[in-house]
Amino acid sequence: MLADTKAVIAPLDPDAWARNLNYLDSPPSELVAFYGLGRHHNLRLLRRLKVSDLSKSAFHPEMQREMTVADLVERMGGHGAAHLQQIEKLKAAASKT
Repeated sequence: MLADTKAVIAPLDPDAWARNLNYLDSPPSELVAFYGLGRHHNLRLLRRLKVSDLSKSAFHPEMQREMTVADLVERMGGHGAAHLQQIEKLKAAASKT
């Protein structure tokens, strides 16, 4: 959205990512480090945005509409909490086995 004109957001299947990228076979510390690095990169990028960047947009096929950078920043705000909930569920499931 920031680097391209006529951008399209690629839909993704999180279960396919986990399966095909071998997330379940990766050490948890490695996954946490990877997540932290991605978050660090996103925050670094967000700090450098200009106000005009917030109105840039891309088509989101799953939502069937244009989404702005501002829309995605708002969604990202709760994204970390969702990952923490996933981690807690995985920890609970692992302790039962």
